[in-house]
Amino acid sequence: MRFRYSLLSLLAVLLAVAPSAQADLILTGVADGDLPGGVPKAVELYVVNDIADLSVYAVGSANNGGGTDGPEISLSGSATAGDFLYIASETPNFTTFFGFAPDFDASATGNAFAVSVNGDDALELFYDAAGFPADLSAYAGTASVVDTFGEITHGGGSLPWAYTDGWAYRMDATGPEGATFTLGNWTYALNGLDNALTNATAPMSFPIGSYQNIVVPPADPTVSFVGSEATRNEGGSLVLQVQIDFSGQAAPIAPVTVTFTVDGGSANAADFTGPVPASVTFTGTTDGEIQTATVDIASGDGDEPQETATFGLSVTAGNAVVGDPAEYTLTIRDTDAPEIVSLADARAAGVGAFVSFVGTVTRAQNDFTYLQDETGGLAIRQTSGAFSDDVESGAIAPGTRIRVTGTLSEFRNLLQINGGDLDSYAIAGTRAIPTPQIVTLAQIAADGEAYESELVYVENATIDGAGATEFAAGSNYGITDASDATNAVSLRVPNADDTEVDGTSVPTTTANITGIVSQFDTDPATGSTEGYQILVIGAGDVQAVTAGEDDIDRPEPMLTVANPLQGEAMIRFATGVAGRASLALYDALGRQVVSLVDGAVDGGTQAVALDAGALASGVYVLRLQAEGSVISRTLTVVR
Repeated sequence: MRFRYSLLSLLAVLLAVAPSAQADLILTGVADGDLPGGVPKAVELYVVNDIADLSVYAVGSANNGGGTDGPEISLSGSATAGDFLYIASETPNFTTFFGFAPDFDASATGNAFAVSVNGDDALELFYDAAGFPADLSAYAGTASVVDTFGEITHGGGSLPWAYTDGWAYRMDATGPEGATFTLGNWTYALNGLDNALTNATAPMSFPIGSYQNIVVPPADPTVSFVGSEATRNEGGSLVLQVQIDFSGQAAPIAPVTVTFTVDGGSANAADFTGPVPASVTFTGTTDGEIQTATVDIASGDGDEPQETATFGLSVTAGNAVVGDPAEYTLTIRDTDAPEIVSLADARAAGVGAFVSFVGTVTRAQNDFTYLQDETGGLAIRQTSGAFSDDVESGAIAPGTRIRVTGTLSEFRNLLQINGGDLDSYAIAGTRAIPTPQIVTLAQIAADGEAYESELVYVENATIDGAGATEFAAGSNYGITDASDATNAVSLRVPNADDTEVDGTSVPTTTANITGIVSQFDTDPATGSTEGYQILVIGAGDVQAVTAGEDDIDRPEPMLTVANPLQGEAMIRFATGVAGRASLALYDALGRQVVSLVDGAVDGGTQAVALDAGALASGVYVLRLQAEGSVISRTLTVVR
């Protein structure tokens, strides 16, 4: 039989005002599970301050609106601030549902009704400084109501605080409230535990142990860029926008000043005419307010690579934090058209030079593209981006003529334009693939830099396949010819994506090799070098020579020189076969001005210097005659 107070005792309970010491414990949650029998039924308590003796507290339920039943289960032991305590109607199902055992089991006290709540029952937390006995049946003390959930005289029906097959949980930083129940200080999940076997799998899990007894102050306002990147031409301007978010604070707040600075990138102060740095101030009256600063970009500073400037934010007055995006990247396009130079002149400029040139593609495969003009060659390495996409689609292929602007760098002594160093490019049509230069391995070994990234042709080479029947990607092979038997130059089959040669047969006889001269030197500090290589890229770049073959498919004669001419220029030519040849310069009237070669030459590439400094400005014709072939180049001399 449930113990009930006398009328006088009940009146004392209901009218008692809790002293400050009673605020050490708070009712924070109640749960009505849906396992067979409607369990677990549980109450959660939060410990505000250390409690040496929990026996000064007791809990009871007010069922079905019948008013208070007084203390029904007393607590025991001690507790530390921040602890959560759990009272259950029984232990096994509570443990199954929540994964741990309750601190107090009402059934073990002989009063299973203490927390036998059915989703419309109220709860009371009691305090008695003299302490509650373990057996409350004889309790005759005076208890104060420390905290309350629900209305003890109302039950059943459609209560706004009902939690049948669900739960109710106290809002942070509320309670204890004595005998007063405040509906808005709790959250409710009616049927939130419906049919659930565990709290973790419930439709709305009981937020066990989540109550916080503190008021979290509103965060400082957040300032951040609107957007994160833009591209502008030199001479243009950029409007930087930054926005403020009050982060839950109510307006007004104190004004906040934000300063824009250039924190990174290749651009510097000379690239801006103002104002950098720049500051803006938020009034603090409007959440979401946007302030702007206009940055003017300088122009007329000569040829240079495309640059970037990374702007950052800093709070220089008021209280605020910088949010995301915290940086803004400006890309500055150079509007000063760079002077187009020959590839020979570009190569002579060296590492770090910003150059612009026009070349014809000789090979383009995956990440590597090789361009060549009459004076030299260069490698372009692009693993992603528009250029890479054009190679993949076939828009850039052997024979494509391209204007390229970028900054030169080296990898293993191979001069190239790599990755982000490519400033711009423009496809300028197509033309015939440059004729490979007939060279010997000895010529490459002696002066490989003169042929680097150019298309060459080596006749009757022997390939050391070390017993392999097929070429393997990413492999080097020793090669020799009549001019060199030392393997000074190697044949390189590039990585699988960069060649079509892997998987083709290694010739067992001599072979004619067409390929790109490359270089792969290790760190000179180690003293180890691999030197020059011939990269075979196209499927037909290695052609076996049949023994006794008379008609060798060899390249045509070749004649290259920079145009226009100014000062000393290097003329390179190949006749295709050894024999007599003449090379001379003629004026517009057909008169010979300079004789450069007149006599026997071998079949490889030759080089001869022409000093145009002594010539008058105008149009000239350079003519090569050899073995019945004639090649002419029209040149312009400028002073």
